[in-house]
Order: sequence, then C-alpha cells, then structure tokens
Amino acid sequence: MSTPGQHARPDTAPEVVLSAEQLQVRSTRVPRETVRVRKEVVTELRTIEVPVRVERLVITHEPPAGTRAAGDDARGTATGTAPEARDLEVVLHEEVPEVSVRVRPTERVRVRVVSVEDVETVSAELSREEAVVEVEDLPRR
Repeated sequence: MSTPGQHARPDTAPEVVLSAEQLQVRSTRVPRETVRVRKEVVTELRTIEVPVRVERLVITHEPPAGTRAAGDDARGTATGTAPEARDLEVVLHEEVPEVSVRVRPTERVRVRVVSVEDVETVSAELSREEAVVEVEDLPRR
C-alpha cells in the first residue's frame, strides 16, 4: 500500500496557506495638555516692629539754692521783687514711621519643554490559523 504523498506530483500537490496576525506598533504625537504660565499678584499682610522715639517733658522740682551772691535768685532778679511773668514754650518731637513700598525683582522663572522617554506595555489578542488534519476511516471492502 502506498501513501498519498508518494504518488502526488510536486506541482499539483494540494496546499493550504496559513495566516497569522502580527502586532504592529508605532507611536504618534497627540496633544496631551495645555499649560499656561501667568503672573498673579498675591497680597499678604506684613507686620514689622519699628522702634521710634518720643520726647517727653520732664519737670524737676528743686528747692531754691541755699545761698546766692548779692541776694539774687536763679533768674538774676533781686530778692523780694516780683519775677517777670513769662510763659515757657518747649517743642516736643516724636519719630513717626514712614512706610513706602518698592517693587524689586525676586526671581526669574524659565519655562522649557523636554522630552522624556518611557516604556509602555501594549497587549493585544492575536489570531492565527492552524492546519487541522482530520482523518476519516473509509469502509473496507
């Protein structure tokens, strides 16, 4: 008994072409997000302590001097005569904080875009064809 493969001619032998899906991957640039950089003014309350001086009037009461030459008192008037009536005027000063605001640059912010490489894992189900050989027994004669 001979096998069918021995009697078949190579140019007329039956054949089946099997196919399989292959995974093809490429990367495409797509917009991811839009970033805006802007300046914003933030106001905060700052409190600082500033030392200031204030002049105050100090009055010292002293008893008259014990003995004076020629009977004069401290103002040069004779004893027993009425002193001239005059007002004493003293100007007192104080320090007052003066506040001013000055705008000065504090930092420079630079923005640039860099590309960073990363690896992503992609999975997909692929189909393929397989040859299935079914052998059917023929009835014997």
